[in-house]
Amino acid sequence: MPDSKNQLNIKIDPKLHWLANLAARYWGMTLAEFAESLIARGITREAMRADELRVNEPAKPSERSMLWNESLWSDDAATRLFNLACAADDLLTGSQRQLWVKITSKIATTGRSLTLQTFREYYGISRDGE
Repeated sequence: MPDSKNQLNIKIDPKLHWLANLAARYWGMTLAEFAESLIARGITREAMRADELRVNEPAKPSERSMLWNESLWSDDAATRLFNLACAADDLLTGSQRQLWVKITSKIATTGRSLTLQTFREYYGISRDGE
């Protein structure tokens, strides 16, 4: 049976991609399911006729609304993992959880406090295979 779905490839800002993945996990969906549901909601007759998409638009181009869990984002992967594990550990993926446990266990055995700085130090070591 042929695949009844079409594929959509898009370029997306890394922060939006990360936050969308996080939101999809929150709702128990894949990223593709999450994106498809948002597209479907955005193109309903009511949404297209009701001017809903412009209601929350900022008054000026430089203004924008805060995104869901945007404060967890960082350009640094170690910081993102640290922020997510500290704020919403139930949203960690299996591999993120394994890495978190590995790093925090190593830090605990040294007697050092778990801080962003110590986590980032051990993150680099752990990601390099040690």
